[in-house]
Amino acid sequence: MSLKANLPGARQPVIEAGGTASRPYYTFLQSIATAVDALSDASGNVTIPELPISENANVTGKFSIYTQGALKAGIVSVSLMGDVEVPGATQYYGSDADGERGWYAISSALAASDNVTVTTGDDGVSTFDLADLANSGVGAGLVKITRDSKGRISGTSAATTDDLEEGATNQWFTAARVRATVLTGLSLVSSAVITATDSLLVALGKLQAQITDNLLPKGYIDGLQMVWVSGTAVTVKSGAAHIPGSGKVVRNDSDMALTGIALGASPFGHLYVYASGGTLAAEVSTTVPAAPYNGTARCKTGDASRRYIGSVLADSSGLLFLFQQNGDEICYITNVVAPFRVLSGGTALGRAAGTVSLSGVIPVTANYISMNIINNGSTQLFVDVPEIGNSGSTTRYTALANQRVVTTAAVPSQTLQAFYGTAPSGSGAFIDVLSYRYSR
Repeated sequence: MSLKANLPGARQPVIEAGGTASRPYYTFLQSIATAVDALSDASGNVTIPELPISENANVTGKFSIYTQGALKAGIVSVSLMGDVEVPGATQYYGSDADGERGWYAISSALAASDNVTVTTGDDGVSTFDLADLANSGVGAGLVKITRDSKGRISGTSAATTDDLEEGATNQWFTAARVRATVLTGLSLVSSAVITATDSLLVALGKLQAQITDNLLPKGYIDGLQMVWVSGTAVTVKSGAAHIPGSGKVVRNDSDMALTGIALGASPFGHLYVYASGGTLAAEVSTTVPAAPYNGTARCKTGDASRRYIGSVLADSSGLLFLFQQNGDEICYITNVVAPFRVLSGGTALGRAAGTVSLSGVIPVTANYISMNIINNGSTQLFVDVPEIGNSGSTTRYTALANQRVVTTAAVPSQTLQAFYGTAPSGSGAFIDVLSYRYSR
């Protein structure tokens, strides 16, 4: 039987880096062992004669292979240069930064950078992580970016707000939205000159206040109706009025309560409004209104900062009579006779003797009344207004014997004339004032 074995090439190392036989030599030696086993089985024990070894024959290593001993001595040790018996965990055989061969930790071949940190555990296993990035404090302009499947930025380009979608709360300040913005919080209190520090809302409020002050008449008044609350309290409803002292229209969008009203000996209390902190306030005073300063508009006598809005009447104990205001009309709601019965049991004969004063139940600003004329006499009663200029028994109003008439009358001088042409029998004539209209 022939022995066939292919000897590896001259440059083929015998030992691998891990200390084991290289595969070509392992295959070569295995083929020899197989052939020897075959020969032994076929012919019994085979004695292989010793091969003559040259005096100079030896095993040499190249590069990282280190040999020690000589063939003629019978032992040649082959190892890696810098090899150790037990390498450390997670190490490799190679060279360090200086080219020295040996076993080194894998982590020694890994270097950190500004962007990547390397951490090696006790077991020699190294982990990688992105390094923390410090805030440079410098920002770039708005840009569009493109990312690849791994999340890396693969492209950038300049961007504008046209490239951004608006949110539900923070929305674009478009021209259309500016035009549609409501003026919530607009105040018309100040009509001062606009300054560079004013907001748009403040500026518009000042402009409108200036327009209002210049366009509305000096006698302007709106709202400010009086409401009876109790014998000592009245509420002035919200509204606005021109204040002659300042020349401005001032408003109050809230009701103004006047409580604890005490008029003393005066039967009439007069209500005025005035500017206080940019809004209207109200007060009650026994000082009568002055003559009209514009049309029918009046202010407090001697005080142009107070604008007149109406009057209230108190009884002999100082309590305000119940009333209801409807526009410019004040209706007394009471069944009390005094002081509203301005004529009681009148029997005057002739016009001159029948003068009836209304000043005790209507303020100086009133010029129109509604009244109940009661004739309990046996002859016809004549009632007239002096300003008409009638004479004799020609009058504007009349009540037949034992008859009553409810009517209205303009009373410029706050007086009436009530008289008989013929002396009556019975209890005479009575006139009750029910309401009045006034100017303010």
